[in-house]
Amino acid sequence: MGSALVLSFVIRSIFAIVGLSCLLFQVLRALEWVTFIRDPDRIILVQKKLQKATVVLAIYIGVVSAIVLIEQAIPSKPICLGLTCTWGADALAQFGIR
Repeated sequence: MGSALVLSFVIRSIFAIVGLSCLLFQVLRALEWVTFIRDPDRIILVQKKLQKATVVLAIYIGVVSAIVLIEQAIPSKPICLGLTCTWGADALAQFGIR
């Protein structure tokens, strides 16, 4: 069962790193917006970057929400993608992992 915990930890870690990267990018763009307040041409460029960062963050939140919904809300076929559950031995056997 050790490989199941490792696989779940890796998947959760990937999502955590991606989420923190999205938030960091968002904060950096917001700080860039504040620092270039006097240059109108630069503000438009920074505004577009901030909008892109917001869209990426919204997509990330949507993907994580969809995965959690799939894992929790489908009772007839239990699906584990590694975010809210731990990989079972039967799921790992499908990939040849023991």
